[in-house]
Amino acid sequence: MIFVLGLLFNAGLQAQSPQGRTTATIIADALAQLPADNQKNYNQIIGDLVSTGEEGLLELIGRLNPPGKESNEVVEFAISGWGAFVSNNKEQRAVAAATFARALKEPRDKEVKAHLIRQLRKIATNEQIGTLSAFLQDDYLGDDAAQALVNIGSEKANEALLELPLKRLPASRLGLVNAFARNPTTRKPSRCCSTS
Repeated sequence: MIFVLGLLFNAGLQAQSPQGRTTATIIADALAQLPADNQKNYNQIIGDLVSTGEEGLLELIGRLNPPGKESNEVVEFAISGWGAFVSNNKEQRAVAAATFARALKEPRDKEVKAHLIRQLRKIATNEQIGTLSAFLQDDYLGDDAAQALVNIGSEKANEALLELPLKRLPASRLGLVNAFARNPTTRKPSRCCSTS
């Protein structure tokens, strides 16, 4: 009997160790501790979140509510921290950027999508150009998408901006023009904003 109780106690302890915790438990624990009281704790919390990979990031994104419902402050803080945390790690950055792009293709509130696009501004690569380009003509999301493309800074990203027909753009495209103008790598300005 004592042996069985000992096994159950050990199993309970193992379930609470970092290796034995579920993605949902890691996320719940992290959200309960954010914002952290110091940089060391913050790095540990965000590191734990990042260890959950694509599954964890999708779960966090799924916790974002449309405006007017519950507050998104802690979840947005965690997602922003995730993007910053992986920005210098090529493999983790690629996973996070692909996950944000995947989430943008699903039906979501525009404010939630805007937050995801702003995260892509930090970590997007050529792989996300198609996803971001799809939002360029959107009145609400176009400026953020344009800035994300400018931040990618590649020739392919610049071409996505250059190939937009002016007559199909929403009236408020000042943000797109400003984002494009601030990009020092912009080439072939004569192609910009054709009316065809």
